[in-house]
Amino acid sequence: MLAAASVEADQLVLRIPARLFMTAASAASSEACGALVKSADLGEWQALVLHLLAERALGPRSAWAPYVAVLGDQAHHPLLWDASARAQLVGSPMARTLKDRLQQVVLLLLLHAGLAR
Repeated sequence: MLAAASVEADQLVLRIPARLFMTAASAASSEACGALVKSADLGEWQALVLHLLAERALGPRSAWAPYVAVLGDQAHHPLLWDASARAQLVGSPMARTLKDRLQQVVLLLLLHAGLAR
């Protein structure tokens, strides 16, 4: 953000209503995924990921469509890397974190498809 005039310390320059934030709470109240978020007892990160995926799947029918469109294609995220690219992380703390997150995503997809309990 660029200010056209001086800004004083602690001066409010922007206010964003809480209803415009995609959060675990908005995931729980989402028509697209709220029931699954509540029944699967998801953590905040998992709920937010599921919410984003569900809203992306709705495309232009989603109330979040403008926000999701701004995110664009996130193929550069390590969760979307192929196996050879992920292999470059072997030995780093990120490798274990990524493995855990991938397992969580797979479980969420299986839950959503009714293949896991």
